[in-house]
Amino acid sequence: MRIAIVSDIHGNLDAFEQVLADIDRSNIDEIISLGDNIGYGPQPDEVVEQIQARRIDSVIGNHELAVNHPKYMSWFNPVARQSLEKTIDLLSDRTLAYMAAQKPYLVKHGCRLVHGFPPDSALTYLFQIPVHRIQKEIGRLNEQICFVGHTHMLEMISYDGQTCTRNSIGKGIITL
Repeated sequence: MRIAIVSDIHGNLDAFEQVLADIDRSNIDEIISLGDNIGYGPQPDEVVEQIQARRIDSVIGNHELAVNHPKYMSWFNPVARQSLEKTIDLLSDRTLAYMAAQKPYLVKHGCRLVHGFPPDSALTYLFQIPVHRIQKEIGRLNEQICFVGHTHMLEMISYDGQTCTRNSIGKGIITL
């Protein structure tokens, strides 16, 4: 099975449509989003409409979490918070209902999918966590593969039960 993982679309419909066109040319069987489909960009509602139309499963990102639970707005820096407040005005009732139903993680095809840090955080950045805690949390997972968004960086972290290694990865198809 060929799966495309997308993340941090942030309301950028033009970029998302280009990614979808590339995915369509790549014989992908399924698309999954790691959240933050909204925020910053000018077309959050249209992005979510595309996600729904294509039946793309998505976990909740920190931007969706703050829309669903305004107490999380204080987590954002002032510029991001102001942008998110503007984003909220662009969301339809249908999009709000969709986001309210999003889960903090998914398990599909034997993989865990989460926006921030496993097992289910939408807020924690992976790079904020010391290696010993990464090893501890990854070691607890039932799944051997975990996809994480939020960082806006392409990286593969491997853990063999003893050692954790981090490697940057480039664009393209990654075979696991």
